[in-house]
Amino acid sequence: MAIYRCWCTQCLSFYFGVDKLDPYAGAFLGYNVASVKTAVAAYNGTAGGFTWAGFAGAHYYFTEKIGAFVKLRHGISTLTVGLAVKL
Repeated sequence: MAIYRCWCTQCLSFYFGVDKLDPYAGAFLGYNVASVKTAVAAYNGTAGGFTWAGFAGAHYYFTEKIGAFVKLRHGISTLTVGLAVKL
């Protein structure tokens, strides 16, 4: 079985930095192409089309270079949490 998936995307974000807190909001627009090929022809298929999402989140920096982030999205994944590092 072979599964192929390709995302062509573009995001537009607006940042509103305040001290250690850096909130942001934006939009995501993309095109999704997917296909599946199996040994059984009845299970083969393709799908695709335009996709979109809105998102909002924030970075909070504990030090000048290390912080955490949280992002809430509609359309792809609901919640993302992680570590933020400024180089």
